[in-house]
Amino acid sequence: MYDKDNPEFWRNLNPKTIITLNDTQAIEESMEEGEGVKGIDYILKYILKIKQSDNLAEWLLLNLEGDEQDMWLVVKIVDQEMSLRVYYEAPEFEPGNRQDMIDREEYWLFQEPEDIDNFEVDELQFAKQIEHNVQEEDQEEEVLFHQKSQGEMYGTCTSHPPQSSLENTLATVVEYSIEQDYKNPELLVLEIGGRNGSMGGFIRLMLGAEINFSEVDVLPA
Repeated sequence: MYDKDNPEFWRNLNPKTIITLNDTQAIEESMEEGEGVKGIDYILKYILKIKQSDNLAEWLLLNLEGDEQDMWLVVKIVDQEMSLRVYYEAPEFEPGNRQDMIDREEYWLFQEPEDIDNFEVDELQFAKQIEHNVQEEDQEEEVLFHQKSQGEMYGTCTSHPPQSSLENTLATVVEYSIEQDYKNPELLVLEIGGRNGSMGGFIRLMLGAEINFSEVDVLPA
């Protein structure tokens, strides 16, 4: 019997593992699709492993392939303490590097530089607050996500299976949350690569929620 409370279990997962999400949102989605009261099965495609530079934290980002939508199951490990979050990539946000964001005038993603006429895109800090429009019960509402107290966290990224473009690459993880009662109160900004005067790394923006370990079933490959 596998031990979901052991970080080594998650570190040792392999692609093609079947992961079933049984959280409230997964069950609601299953019911909406006429599949009854049950979880949703996903296939683990690959894992991004990010270890913070001072070894205080570690993130395992499991990319899950589903019939309707791909998801991310993120395992955060701090010492022996773990938490699970399920994210989806915000469909209205087009991933890209920092220069792409500036070219598209998506300045909201960053803090304003000291000199707006003379700055390096790779030196910009991510915004302390991010506004986002959410759909709740057929109504659109604007919510404000606040950057968590730990701020921007930096580490080294590897991948499983290995991808040459991702091995030992700089990664930046920025976590946000909101206080409102909203089904996806967590926001994650993930940047892979960048620095040293470049156009920046590849940025993803994800929305999601924390779930319990009992809401995930794993059938290792």
